[in-house]
Amino acid sequence: MFYYGKSSAYDEIGIVATWVMIACLMAQGMSSMGKVIGADVYLTKFIKPPVQYPTVATLDSFCILGGFGALCLASLVTSFGFSWRIAFLICAGITIVGVIGRTSLRETPEFVDAKRYLRKTLEQANIDPKKIKVILKLL
Repeated sequence: MFYYGKSSAYDEIGIVATWVMIACLMAQGMSSMGKVIGADVYLTKFIKPPVQYPTVATLDSFCILGGFGALCLASLVTSFGFSWRIAFLICAGITIVGVIGRTSLRETPEFVDAKRYLRKTLEQANIDPKKIKVILKLL
């Protein structure tokens, strides 16, 4: 997102600015597809019922409010002629908060033990892990 606020304008580099912006938006969309579901799963693993239900519902509600906030910001930008760069720079601050959260939260015990669990499962099924690596490379 920070790149959006610092990128060159259409009048400086022409149609390339549009293509760069589209490429950045596509990359952002692909990287954030599962964030909400991942956060729901994370909360589900660490918080036990009955507190779990309102917590997950609150997360989903705030995701909807985030979309509403984005629409409000877009309305302000288009109504008052603000530069879109300001909106993207504001979002860069939100991104920094997200990065801090992702680096400071601990992983679920299941995820940490996933490698050991996979190795144990393959041994029980008499499957050579090297064959799995070859198959995964073909995919």
